[in-house]
Amino acid sequence: MTPLSVTQLTQTIKNVLEPQFSLVRVKGEVSNLRQQTSGHLYFNLKDQEAQISAILFRGDARHVARLPRDGDQVIVAGGLSVYAPRGSYQIIVRELKYVGVGELLLELHAMKEELKNRGWLDPKLKKPLPKYPKVIGVVTSPTGSVIQDIIHVLKRRFPRFHLILNPVRVQGEGAAEEIASAIKNFNLHSLSDVLIVGRGGGSLEDIWPFNTWCVAKAIFHSRIPIISAVGHETDVTIADYVADAYAPTPSAAAEISVKELNTQTEFLQRIRLQINQTVRQMIKHSWTLVRGIGRHPLFTSSNMLLCEYSQKIDDLSDDLYRRMKTDVDTHKLRLMEMGQEVQKLNPLTQIKQWETRLKSYVEAYRDSMRYQIDLRRGRVEAMKTHIDSIQKHLVVNEKRRFSSKNFKGMVFQMIFNLLEQKKDSLKHIGELLNVVNPKNVLKKGYCISFDEKGDSVMLSSQSLRRGMRISLRFYDGSAAARVEEVTVEEDGGKIGPRRG
Repeated sequence: MTPLSVTQLTQTIKNVLEPQFSLVRVKGEVSNLRQQTSGHLYFNLKDQEAQISAILFRGDARHVARLPRDGDQVIVAGGLSVYAPRGSYQIIVRELKYVGVGELLLELHAMKEELKNRGWLDPKLKKPLPKYPKVIGVVTSPTGSVIQDIIHVLKRRFPRFHLILNPVRVQGEGAAEEIASAIKNFNLHSLSDVLIVGRGGGSLEDIWPFNTWCVAKAIFHSRIPIISAVGHETDVTIADYVADAYAPTPSAAAEISVKELNTQTEFLQRIRLQINQTVRQMIKHSWTLVRGIGRHPLFTSSNMLLCEYSQKIDDLSDDLYRRMKTDVDTHKLRLMEMGQEVQKLNPLTQIKQWETRLKSYVEAYRDSMRYQIDLRRGRVEAMKTHIDSIQKHLVVNEKRRFSSKNFKGMVFQMIFNLLEQKKDSLKHIGELLNVVNPKNVLKKGYCISFDEKGDSVMLSSQSLRRGMRISLRFYDGSAAARVEEVTVEEDGGKIGPRRG
């Protein structure tokens, strides 16, 4: 028997099988599904004991209500084909129907259209996720791997997380109601900043609670932003469409919930490294500049650098000292002049001047009076001598008819009368001087008040203040006093006490 080549054998099998199985209907589970960029789908149909390859070309895939996913139970219709390059046989699928889920798929598509018409799928209504959530809520099964995956991711990305789990059933009868109730409880008590709702992958029947109206309504009306994470990447539920954010897996949902915080942390770490590098470079560059400046001739000696400024400081100090001394001397002279002016205006000084003047006037007047008296006394003596000589002459030469004794008495009477007149005049002048003497005024019961601090005469009661210390000058001495009350009198009438 002549041996056949591989091509001949494969072609013989192709010619025998393809006409015999041009139309077959096969039931099985989809596995190892792959979609090429061309749009063709490659997958295996398997049961418990065998599997067969299948191809769904892009043109036939357009007529399928939903593209298959791994785990789907389907019935395909098509022809058997042998692929010579690999020596394998496969089914060229013309039609594809799902086993047992046809009604669920129809209901799912109808619900999706209804939600779309209501506007629940509008992206504008999606709530933004918080950048830095403090509390993360989770609605899922407590016994599945979902919660463990979420905790593992949060520990790795955000070690200081705070997680609240509301355990619910995620499949079977009553699961949808528990999920919806858990979402409402989180909102009722404001338990978290963001909420993760999800479960692991499974068949359409397993994940169906997340395709129900009650769950969709609870998610849409939730005030807390919700991340939906149901199944694997090929599973998309109504909850994924209605939720504010969609994650293909629960682990991805955990990463999304702390994405902003992790991003900011990484950003700050990068900035920290950049700042450290920049600061090191700046310090290194500045140190290089400092060492270069330090080698400059000006900085080799402090005298070279500071000599000019030291001389300027000395010159300025001398000039400042001269100006200050000139100003001080000028002000000192002016103060002395002002002190002299004040001393001149001081009432005590004026009174002393008046007393001095008065004494000088009195002395001058007394001297003048003594002189006049002496002069007149001399004249009287001269007259007396002259009279005596005349009398002797008369007695000797003439015999007078009247007695010389009478004539002498007349002369003495005339001189006495003249002296009495001068004495009265001098006494009158003395009395006038005594009248204007301040000490005689003080003897009448008056006194002069002086400010104890300023040592100046107080001319008005307006300058008095309560508690003020004053000095009272009497004719025979002085006394210190303290003002307790000031009473103002005007035009002879008492106005009343003035409180200082």
